[in-house]
Amino acid sequence: MATTPFNDTTGTAKSILPAPATPGSHRSINPFFPTPETPVLIVGGGPVGIISAILLARHGIRSTIVEKHMSGLDLPKAHVMGPRSLEILRQAGLDLHRLRALGAKPEDADVVRFVTSLIGYEFCKIPLLPESAEEQNFTPENIANVAQPRLEDYLYEVASQTGLITLWRGFEWKSSSVTNSGLEESVLLNRRTLSTVRMQSKYLLACDGANSSSRTKLDIPFPDLPGQPVIKTHYLTTYFEADLSHLESGILFFVISPARLGTFIAYDRRSTWAFVIIYDPEQTPASFFTDAYCRSAIAAAIGKPIPFKLLSTTVWSTHPRVARHYRSPTHPNAFLVGDAAHSFPPTGGLGLNTGFPDAHNLAWKIAAVEKGWAKDASSFLDSYQSERRPVALANAQQSYHNQRKLAETVQLVLSTLGEDDTPVKDSESLARLEKAVLANSDHFQGIGLHIGHIYGRDQPDGAHLVDYTPRFVPGVRLPHAWIQVGGETRSTLDLADGLSFLVLATKGFASADLLPFESNLGPRNIPVKTFRLDVDYFDLEGKWSKLMNMDVDEVAILVRPDQHIVCQTRDFDSLVAEIYAYLDSTK
Repeated sequence: MATTPFNDTTGTAKSILPAPATPGSHRSINPFFPTPETPVLIVGGGPVGIISAILLARHGIRSTIVEKHMSGLDLPKAHVMGPRSLEILRQAGLDLHRLRALGAKPEDADVVRFVTSLIGYEFCKIPLLPESAEEQNFTPENIANVAQPRLEDYLYEVASQTGLITLWRGFEWKSSSVTNSGLEESVLLNRRTLSTVRMQSKYLLACDGANSSSRTKLDIPFPDLPGQPVIKTHYLTTYFEADLSHLESGILFFVISPARLGTFIAYDRRSTWAFVIIYDPEQTPASFFTDAYCRSAIAAAIGKPIPFKLLSTTVWSTHPRVARHYRSPTHPNAFLVGDAAHSFPPTGGLGLNTGFPDAHNLAWKIAAVEKGWAKDASSFLDSYQSERRPVALANAQQSYHNQRKLAETVQLVLSTLGEDDTPVKDSESLARLEKAVLANSDHFQGIGLHIGHIYGRDQPDGAHLVDYTPRFVPGVRLPHAWIQVGGETRSTLDLADGLSFLVLATKGFASADLLPFESNLGPRNIPVKTFRLDVDYFDLEGKWSKLMNMDVDEVAILVRPDQHIVCQTRDFDSLVAEIYAYLDSTK
């Protein structure tokens, strides 16, 4: 399999996966598989399930996705892709320029507005992107606003090109048992014929969302967030078509006034919108939300008659929960990935953006086990839970914190506005409003939640993860900097191809005979790629190499395939020992 090419600074590199199949949308992929076995069975065909399959395919591992729905859901759900999610897609070689073009234009999705209606009084706004140039250089990929159906279509097109991923649509995973040989034997229901089929797999990845049916059947509890009251929030989401591009730009519009409350989500300001309200089912049953009610609520929140087409409505609820285990205690090769492992309030958009790194972490570890890199395969796979579950707990805490802070802001705004929507004029009230709204900035600008986690350490609570300062410590995601490689500008993250361990060495570290550009270490054939500072790449400003303690003659930094730092070493023997120590660790 070809290796990943360097990506350019705009993320326009094409997919590097082999392409024996004809590209097409996920609605046209053949849903039948020639044999009832697959190395990896993935339950759930949402974004996390698809990216899991793509990442496994990069390692040459075949998988089958079973998705109970016959066609992709057209409702826009997730839409904001954070920096880390995009970095993962970048490493996989996806065409991010094309992906971004499927979503909102940057100038259309640049701000979050707090208003009395879409045409009413705006009392504050929060920019989405970091304002300082330094903060913008923390990552090669700032956020993108792409509606989930478009994201899924693109990911399925990439998946179809691998020749290693099969989709079974209309098949529902019902149960699984472990065979005497340690395989998972799953029972799948064909929802068209109501017949069942059994499929064996070595691994089972449950990617079937927060309402996962597989989680319970895999004997994994899904408890409430520790230390927080159980407050289930109920939402009504109405999707509609409208061209509101003549109004102010923005991605979210929080409508707060005594006459109306709700949030507009602009998937595409020229066509696709959602309006979300919170309701109490004990006071208002779901049956109350007729089409006539939804039309009236949307019209009132817009503030003037504007033509729109009602598409659909859905009621749903959530509260923060994190699975007690990410690996089933009774099915050793079954794992939860994405929302099946964690459920957050929508405040902060952390669901999808926690799920993609889950898949990134697990896929390369399965590949490492299958290729014989790790001595103790079971203990090595356990590190998926020990690394990713603390991240989910921290993100869940932050989502809850966001939700509570936003509710407090709404109450303060309502008490300040009074009985009408006339603009607030006195300076004291204006200052109070602005302070309350800007206190929600962490909700939208918390880049540390995406790239600041450190594997192997206790995660701080979300409030301390929002801010980000690049650090060089074991377990952290490799700090990004723009470097020169072959006369072109690249990210330091681009040096890690996802298929090999990366060694970032100084000129004087070991010799090219001991450590060539590409090598396979020892009898386990562990792949290593080495880049030497001021030979293979150049840090022209010198800030990054100083941060990484590379301003000495003989030093090397070992980086995992998923771009997280293992350690720093001073000689070749120590480097080899550290690779084996990491792969054989039972922590």
